[in-house]
Amino acid sequence: MPVLSLSDVMKRVFVYGTLRKGQFNHQFLENEKFVGLARTSEELPLVIATPYHIPFLLDCSGRGHKVLGEIYDVSDETLGKLDQLEVVPHLYERVPLTVTLDDSCEQISVQSYIVKNFNPMLLNLEFAKDFTEVSSDYISKAERSDNAMQEILKIVKSA
Repeated sequence: MPVLSLSDVMKRVFVYGTLRKGQFNHQFLENEKFVGLARTSEELPLVIATPYHIPFLLDCSGRGHKVLGEIYDVSDETLGKLDQLEVVPHLYERVPLTVTLDDSCEQISVQSYIVKNFNPMLLNLEFAKDFTEVSSDYISKAERSDNAMQEILKIVKSA
């Protein structure tokens, strides 16, 4: 039986919103390995949108801030659960991203959830640096209406 390396069984993800420690969806990462705090290497717009106050990292480099988040090594099973939570590929897409570790300033490659083909009106919203500073109004999936996803897609995605 071949020996698997960590890279064969684990994927490194950068989370910036409700998956962070102390946030509503962190239970998905509770049993995964925390690597450290990091910031996006490029400035990106992090906006809080929809009546549910959902964080969206938009695919628009050069706008916004270097966004603070956390890095985790996750299993393929957890990655699948995260993809489901993030409604990949209909709402978010999981893409490669370069981040800078806060403690060492080392740049590393990770995967993260961003919104491509977004409604350009989202760029008129205030850009956040750190979701934990603005997260108190977030409304969980369990508390949303039955048609919430359709409503969210109408607001966030381009026609």
